Amino acid sequence: MKNVPKPTVPKPTVPKPTFLQLTVTVVEDLHTGAGTGSGDIDACVQRDRHGQPVIRSSHFKGLLREASDELFDLLSGAERTKLDEARVALLGAQGSNRGKLRLTSLYNTKGGKTMVWGATGRALGKRQPEGETLRFVEHVQAGTSFTGRLRVPDSALRDLLERLLKRIDRIGGNRNRGAGLAKLEWNTCSPRNEVPSHQHRSKTHGR
Repeated sequence: MKNVPKPTVPKPTVPKPTFLQLTVTVVEDLHTGAGTGSGDIDACVQRDRHGQPVIRSSHFKGLLREASDELFDLLSGAERTKLDEARVALLGAQGSNRGKLRLTSLYNTKGGKTMVWGATGRALGKRQPEGETLRFVEHVQAGTSFTGRLRVPDSALRDLLERLLKRIDRIGGNRNRGAGLAKLEWNTCSPRNEVPSHQHRSKTHGR
């Protein structure tokens, strides 16, 4: 009896992850709150272990979540369901898994300068400063750039990630009150060498 060759079972195709290099350029002075003060400064910016200002990955991931919530509210029906499944896969569900997106913090490598602004609180409808409300807050100077890396497992989630990146135009504290305007740019890069290929830019103003 002749040996009958076994049918060849094709191996499943494993999608290749995409690596992006993200650059955030501050258009307005930026406060990345550390939650602490120092000396006469009531609120300092976050810094890395080298003492340079930094945008933490947890903060940026929170911005992506906010962008996904805004996009979710704009959709309906099947589109909304599809987006909900994709954003959970990308970012994880609140309070459970962390999602498939991997990202570093955004670091400043060119010695970003900071400045301190003093401000007072004002009663609603009045221009006169309230007593005992003077605070000094440290800000990163406009024009400073931060760079980090993102990893997405497949092209479908990359498409969603880029949609969310295009919706982010403000970074840091007080952004809901019109502060922290920023410009985002991202490039495809290799896992090891951050050599840009196709460059994308988000709009500085508007969404």
